Amino acid sequence: MNSKDKGKRGELEACRALARIGVTARRAVQYHGLADGGDLVIPGAPRLHTEVKNLARIAVYAAYDQAVRDAGGRRMPWCLLHADRRPWLALLAVDDLFPILKALETARLYGGHSEA
Repeated sequence: MNSKDKGKRGELEACRALARIGVTARRAVQYHGLADGGDLVIPGAPRLHTEVKNLARIAVYAAYDQAVRDAGGRRMPWCLLHADRRPWLALLAVDDLFPILKALETARLYGGHSEA
């Protein structure tokens, strides 16, 4: 399996992991030039920048640094991490914990309806 397919598979799995907690997410349309859009779009939480890493070994600070860099100070960066046969983990700065939880709760209540 090539890395592009593995990335796509990881993003789809991350969407399913979020769905288990009631949060709707979809893969971002990165091929339309939305380089700073993150890997996932979470309707109802437009200020989140979600980076997905699906690797056997994950350099957590490198993943988080990429999310921060790609968020560009305009969005709150966080990462969903998954290693083979391990649970999905969320990685975020402690200072962003409550704002990100609030954004995810808003998205959960939003129900995934399309954004205006």
